[in-house]
Amino acid sequence: MGATGWHYATPFDPDPEVALQRLRDDTFASGDYLPLGGIMRIPRSVDLPPGAPFGFRLLMTVFRAVSAVSVALHWFAGGGRMPRTIDELLAMSAENGTHSILDITHIADIPEFGAATPLSKHRLLKYFGTTTPTRTQIDAANHGSDETVGEGIRRWEAVYFVAHDEAGMPIEYIFVGASGD
Repeated sequence: MGATGWHYATPFDPDPEVALQRLRDDTFASGDYLPLGGIMRIPRSVDLPPGAPFGFRLLMTVFRAVSAVSVALHWFAGGGRMPRTIDELLAMSAENGTHSILDITHIADIPEFGAATPLSKHRLLKYFGTTTPTRTQIDAANHGSDETVGEGIRRWEAVYFVAHDEAGMPIEYIFVGASGD
């Protein structure tokens, strides 16, 4: 299937590990990850645009139906029980992963499997022109350049950085990564 690139925002906490674990808990509770037996992760917040061509809408409907059948078959094969914890889900997903932030288990200082590392000051300056980017600067950088923060992130790893308000106060963490197989 291949890895899925993703990004998340979560409220700021002085401890990035606390913010990451809260984000993982929220993601698990919302079900916004590739379910066991799923074919492709389609975020719940994404819907087809009203002007999408009929053929594309039909194809996506069929694809979602096939994915739902695959999930149901996997559920039956697993005894009809869904995972109750993130760790149980990760164990059941194995090398397929969840194609989400759930695959990132901790914060680290240097890149390693399953970890989120802080985006370097050099890369903050490169992408945003500042070490304290605002949401506006982040959105502009994501739409105005061929290079994005996610460039060069290896599978099963993530980077994070802080988004600030106009006064320079931290408001949220942004996590960008890729995971799944």
